[in-house]
Amino acid sequence: MSDDVVVLGQSVFWHGHLLGRNDIRVHVVDESPTLSPAFEGRATLVTVPSLKSVDDLTWAAGTLLSRGVQPRWIGVGSEMLQTSRGQLAAALGLPGPTPELVTRTRDKRVMKKLVRAAGIPAAEFVSIPHPVDRATAKSIVDQLGLPCVVKPVGGSGSARTYLCHSIADVAAALDRQQGPAIAERHVAGKEYHVDAVWDGDQPWVFTVSEYGVPPIELGQGRGRVVSMVHDPSRRPDLYSDALALSRRVNRALGITEGPTHLEFFETSDGLVFNEVGSRMAGGAFPSLVRAMCGTDLREICTQHARRAPRADLRISAPRHPVTAMFNIAPPRTYGRITALPDLEKIAAEAHVLHTEISEGVCVGLRIDPGADKGHPWGVLVIVGTEDTSSVFDLSEDIASRFPIYVG
Repeated sequence: MSDDVVVLGQSVFWHGHLLGRNDIRVHVVDESPTLSPAFEGRATLVTVPSLKSVDDLTWAAGTLLSRGVQPRWIGVGSEMLQTSRGQLAAALGLPGPTPELVTRTRDKRVMKKLVRAAGIPAAEFVSIPHPVDRATAKSIVDQLGLPCVVKPVGGSGSARTYLCHSIADVAAALDRQQGPAIAERHVAGKEYHVDAVWDGDQPWVFTVSEYGVPPIELGQGRGRVVSMVHDPSRRPDLYSDALALSRRVNRALGITEGPTHLEFFETSDGLVFNEVGSRMAGGAFPSLVRAMCGTDLREICTQHARRAPRADLRISAPRHPVTAMFNIAPPRTYGRITALPDLEKIAAEAHVLHTEISEGVCVGLRIDPGADKGHPWGVLVIVGTEDTSSVFDLSEDIASRFPIYVG
């Protein structure tokens, strides 16, 4: 029996694994008037003027239903389309994610209020009006102190996210915002992210990853180690505490099904909630999960969404004490990519488990360091090591020998 799945956009990274299967029919809703080569002949298309218009998404739902499409779930990878996913799900009569849940897992003000009301430690914050006036920066510092963090209200990776050490820093960060923003007290501690796929209170898969470099710094092009996933048998206390925190957050926000990407800080006073999204992590993290436990996170999410048995998945114990991902980014200089490293040669290096070029990165791509689009993705390398220090050594060595050239 085949299942209908509706996907927003034509991302090979997020939805390529669905194409060409006999048990899944893919239906694309996109702003493009044509299917891309990868999707052509393997999917149907509904074209809309805007993926962010409720009216357009409602029309797309009517078109799909009039064609006899009976979707089981909606696939989307982009963090920026989670709201559209909730609106389309409601229009198609699917149980989730509801627009309310998307709001609770997209709007940082709402999620922090709800988790704090549930007694979960989270940073103090203030909502920033839009547009801002000259007095806003001083008011923020008066309320939160320094350092503080300024970032968009809605999730957007690390784009336009700044750690501020002065009123002048806050004013500059506010000037770069392109919509409603939030400021929060900076939390000093090691930052982690949890990635899970939930079936009620039980996770199908549950990983705890240490950020090698804080996302704020990655977003500004500083450092390259993105995520280091710990083997739970080596860090049982960390996993136990992270699982307890995740369950409390899920209950506070009403999350019961599907993937989540939760970020928290480990401090001297315990774990402090940062934020959560009802989606998978980006970069090459789905591939990292495959390198770690034998099954790609995208396939785990697909199996769960289809209500197929978890037992059919081949999920094994971690193969290494630390499975990590680092990013060989283009140099932060204006120009275009002139050459990419040879992935086969990188793959032949010791400890390397997988390599892939980030979607959209190619020779000729324009590089603009001032664009502030978050992580400057390039070539992503997954390694298996005995400890976290080895990850940093490998990343420095491999990135120095296999650079991306910009001219």
